Amino acid sequence: MIGFDFSLLTGSRQKERRARSIQNRPVQPFRSTMECFITGYRFHEGEEIEHLLHQGAEVTLVRETTNPVNTSAVAVYFQKKKLGYVTSDISNRLAPKMDKGYRVRARVKHFQPDEECWSRLFIGINA
Repeated sequence: MIGFDFSLLTGSRQKERRARSIQNRPVQPFRSTMECFITGYRFHEGEEIEHLLHQGAEVTLVRETTNPVNTSAVAVYFQKKKLGYVTSDISNRLAPKMDKGYRVRARVKHFQPDEECWSRLFIGINA
């Protein structure tokens, strides 16, 4: 029986082989476990950067533990500009996970610039 001795692969050849195997992996689609509209959109910087927003754009979620209105508040940012907040029912579920250090990702699911400001931006969250 003739086999290939993988121990012979060293240095750059082994790195090339690993790189090819990584490149050939299928891209996993973003799956959201929670979804919501953004609240307070018109009071923050969303309208300034609407021309940059698009479906699939990654947004950053930031816990605001010192928020005087909601101690479970989770703010939504895009390119360091605050867009608003996730809804309180979502932030109440999301905040404990974020406080424990869970990785939380979010993307724009729908963006309709011609809609009313409360229904303009809808995000999906994976936590």
